Amino acid sequence: MVVGVMTLAGMVGSLYAFTPTPGPMIEVVPGTERQITVRAGPGVDYPVVGVLVVGQRAPALGRSPGGNWIKIRYPGAPDGTGWVFFRYVQVINGPLPTVEVPPTPTEVLPTPDPTLAAQFLLATPPTRLPTFTPPPPLAQPTFLPPEPALEDRFPMALVIFALLVFGSLGLVFSYLQER
Repeated sequence: MVVGVMTLAGMVGSLYAFTPTPGPMIEVVPGTERQITVRAGPGVDYPVVGVLVVGQRAPALGRSPGGNWIKIRYPGAPDGTGWVFFRYVQVINGPLPTVEVPPTPTEVLPTPDPTLAAQFLLATPPTRLPTFTPPPPLAQPTFLPPEPALEDRFPMALVIFALLVFGSLGLVFSYLQER
């Protein structure tokens, strides 16, 4: 789309002569998308006001303070301007000045009609309060008495030694009996 000024000489005949607008322009570059969105402000929080297709040009008015969004002249927008993301376009004819960003839009919530809302209010029946139920008695844990210390018990090594001695004597006695 070529934006320009129609000359008086161009009105003669069926052909119109357009002279391009001097100054910076943007051109939508080919990429993964066939078209890009034009927004009312520099960010995805702003509403979409239109689209530009690959190869389409528009006059550039400036950049956002961060440089990520470019303000363009877009006749389809309410104020005649729109914003495009810088990665999808190429700036032609020089650098762009930094421009002021419009305020972030706020969502307007509708106010409900009190008469209509009152028709849908249903009286809730009173609920019974819970009654007090005493808790069951607490179970007191019982602990086993502690085991006596090792030095207070009978020495197990003595029992093992005694069994070894009696086993050896039994072995000797059975061997002597066979002879």
